[in-house]
Amino acid sequence: MSAIAIGRKLTDLGLRIAAKEPTEKAKAEDYYRFTPMKDGTPSYLWNQVKVAALLREAGMPQLSNQEADTYETAKMLINAAKQADETGQAKLFYFAFDGIPERDYPQINRYVAQLGSALRLGDEPTKEQ
Repeated sequence: MSAIAIGRKLTDLGLRIAAKEPTEKAKAEDYYRFTPMKDGTPSYLWNQVKVAALLREAGMPQLSNQEADTYETAKMLINAAKQADETGQAKLFYFAFDGIPERDYPQINRYVAQLGSALRLGDEPTKEQ
């Protein structure tokens, strides 16, 4: 999920107000830690375990290990494709593609699309524009 989507979920769960500040419940139950940025801008580090448990209780499914792996692979492929475009070294992309089991292509393609990339895996890796 994107940071924006997680922010909305935090609000839905009663942990964050519309002004992006933690609620009293979040403070009282230690759901976050205040971690200001170097310039002093307020920032909050949310407790992954506690928030994930609340999300599951609210009916949000958790990714299996295999789904988490293919999600990470999708992110890696998108980054490799960007690097290949920036450097002109397409072999970086093909090296990243090598060794990915074909059975994972549909799930990786789904995550790649969710992440906003036109990249698709098939018989040959392609970067559709």
